[in-house]
Amino acid sequence: MMKCIKAYRAYSSKMFRVLINLLTIGFAILWALLGFAIDITPFLMIPCIYIMTMMIFDFFLFGGLLNKHGRISEYFKSSTAGKSVLTQAVKGDILLHAVRMFFLLIVWPIALEFIVIPEVDPMPLGPGFIVFVASVYCAALASLTGIEIIGRIIGKTFQMYILIMYVLMIPVSILTMIPSLTFVFAGTFIVPVLTVLVIVYAALAIALYYASVAITKRSYDQKLTDTY
Repeated sequence: MMKCIKAYRAYSSKMFRVLINLLTIGFAILWALLGFAIDITPFLMIPCIYIMTMMIFDFFLFGGLLNKHGRISEYFKSSTAGKSVLTQAVKGDILLHAVRMFFLLIVWPIALEFIVIPEVDPMPLGPGFIVFVASVYCAALASLTGIEIIGRIIGKTFQMYILIMYVLMIPVSILTMIPSLTFVFAGTFIVPVLTVLVIVYAALAIALYYASVAITKRSYDQKLTDTY
């Protein structure tokens, strides 16, 4: 884990990392300003806003990385550890997204409920709500990983990244809304249905994680071959 974080820090600038962390805090403040603690509404809004924002910022870090004609720094091509550092940086990016979304979707709602807005009547933290939150978290992580892979493959320009974001936000929104709709309408079957969603979304997130790493390695090898 620390190796991934170190590689990510080496690949990204300090200003970039600070800005993304400030945006994450901004999303948390937005959640509080909405006047909700543990409520279903922010779970519909915040993941989509986070995914859309991070997709835009991904262009400035990994934009075009997986494109056939995309550029990789000569530093990484000439270094014997270039391939390892690059793939570890991609892993670190996914890991840090997972940590930020864990804070936004799990830690922060509980803090709002019991510390920041304690006067709000708490929603029972029963099994149904727990698997609901887990399903939203896994859906958001899988969606972001998938949309970033697509952006890195075909998004050579910032305009293309924006177009990809607009086109893919519809299926991404649907993917992240399914747990919320299930939570509202599943009735007595809420726990088993949401448990299935957690398993499916978690498996998808893991598969996309390994796909992102594998495609990055293949793209690096291809660019290195084309260079020499």
